[in-house]
Amino acid sequence: MNVLGGQNGLVGGNTTDEDQKAIADSITEGAVDVLVDLSSDSIAVRTDSGLVTDGSELYPSPNTADTVYSSDPSLSDESQYVSLVANDVTIVFGSDVGLPRASDITYDDLFAFADPKNNDVDVNFATSSASDSPLLTGVGSNSTDLSGADNNVATVSNPSNGGTAKASVATGTKDGATERLDIGIGEDPTA
Repeated sequence: MNVLGGQNGLVGGNTTDEDQKAIADSITEGAVDVLVDLSSDSIAVRTDSGLVTDGSELYPSPNTADTVYSSDPSLSDESQYVSLVANDVTIVFGSDVGLPRASDITYDDLFAFADPKNNDVDVNFATSSASDSPLLTGVGSNSTDLSGADNNVATVSNPSNGGTAKASVATGTKDGATERLDIGIGEDPTA
């Protein structure tokens, strides 16, 4: 992932709307922004400062009623979304309410895509280095199986601006399990 803008290469939530729109233009010039939805009590992101359950602290976080990706009404409440391109974060499942052990959970709209310039690129998800059982086991409408060997890739083909993708998570039996997620925008992240 490329990390763009802000202090030390990170985007802070205190940037102006004008700055955030410039960052959005930079991200979506030839690519797609990939965002994670934090509206569920069981999803958060970890930053260097700790656990974040409210996306308003991270990019995008518009200060007015306008949104950073204002041309799409499905992203109108951007406070629940966090950009995985512009923020250096780790997705945490089971953050506030925990998750049941040895269960499969599907989040209907875990990932959202911002492509206001219709760049026509695929977004590819690959997982590797699971500390226990694989966590993220599928992404997208066809839920490509990511639970096998490292370097399996799930592709969301040409996501529309404001489009979303479901994701499946298997909780395993150990607390604190980790897994690496690589996202390739227009390229295979395992190559």
